[in-house]
Amino acid sequence: MKFGTLKNRIAELEANLHIIILPDGRRWIPKSSGIRLCFQIMKMEHDQGRSIRLEDLTPEDQKEVHNYAMWNPDPGVHGQISLLTSNQAREIVARRGQLAD
Repeated sequence: MKFGTLKNRIAELEANLHIIILPDGRRWIPKSSGIRLCFQIMKMEHDQGRSIRLEDLTPEDQKEVHNYAMWNPDPGVHGQISLLTSNQAREIVARRGQLAD
C-alpha cells in the first residue's frame, strides 16, 4: 500500500471515529455533541448570575472547554450545538487569556 493511500485511509478512519485534530496537533474525540457542556455552562451562569470562569468547572470539563475553544467545527458536518459550544468555550477561555494553552 502506498503512503498517500495509507494516509488517506487513516484520515478516513479517524473521521469515522469523530477524531478531531486540533491546531496544536493533538487528537481529540469530543465526548458528545457538546449539549451537556453547553447546558451546564448556561445553567451555571443563570444560577450564579454572572459569566462563568474556567475555575468554576471541574478539571475534566476545563480540558473539554479548552479543546472546544481550539476547535472550529463545521456546522454542516458537526451540527450547530458543536458550534455554539465552541463559541462559548472560546469566550470562557478568552476571559483568562488562555486560548493558546
